[in-house]
Amino acid sequence: MPCKCPVKGLDELLVILEGLTEALLGDRSLGGVRSVVAFGSIARKEDFIPCSSDVDLLVIAEGSKRRTLEYEDPYPISVAIYEPREFRALASRGVPLALHVYRAPLVLYDDGYLKGLWERLKPSVTSLTIKHERISVYGALSLALESHLLGDHDRAVSHAHHALRHAVRATAVAEGMPAEAFPVYDREVERHLDSPGRKVLEKLRRTRRDCGASEAISLELLEEVTGIAGEMLRVKMPGPREVLEECSPPIFLEEYKGAVEVLCRASGKGWGVH
Repeated sequence: MPCKCPVKGLDELLVILEGLTEALLGDRSLGGVRSVVAFGSIARKEDFIPCSSDVDLLVIAEGSKRRTLEYEDPYPISVAIYEPREFRALASRGVPLALHVYRAPLVLYDDGYLKGLWERLKPSVTSLTIKHERISVYGALSLALESHLLGDHDRAVSHAHHALRHAVRATAVAEGMPAEAFPVYDREVERHLDSPGRKVLEKLRRTRRDCGASEAISLELLEEVTGIAGEMLRVKMPGPREVLEECSPPIFLEEYKGAVEVLCRASGKGWGVH
């Protein structure tokens, strides 16, 4: 069934973003705004799924009194705010946010700062890039499990989709992928997957577009994504069914010496899976 959504599609959402950009430019608490950029799936028209995809904005501003902003009406939008020198440091260190802005930006406003930065500096791809992406895999799987337990199966599938993307990016960078080829689009992610992995990716996309994921489909996709991610990252991770049998709700904490440590929030029980 179609998603219930306050916006009819991407074009309507872009109008909202244009209005928000004007408001950001006039917000004195942000100091001197240099750039406003949408990144992530909102900047990749072929990957954007209304009312399922997140909307993230980057604001580069000098002298801002704020670091983040959150908007809920009429569509959830998260805004991250950085000083120019801070964003330049993110690019130099290989933080994935900068790579997304480099590879697939939707520039809503730029006084020349961002364009000039990319002319002088190409983002780095470093061990920190890999670390960020690996941590994001575990975080996305944790959120997927929590959403599944809360009965929000559409959100669980969305987080599982993100987990698979992060696993591919971590692996691609570890294999020497340069910044120019950092896989942000799903079609690029797909190239790094084998045939079963591509089928799971397509199933994730189709389920998110259709909405109304059942509990069984949510758990099946979580199980499949966890298996693929574990193979790609070369760590042994407990499958969702295994974890759910042990505790509720669980949380993936972090990778530790080739394992993923899991904690039961309710009981405090924890164990490492090797």
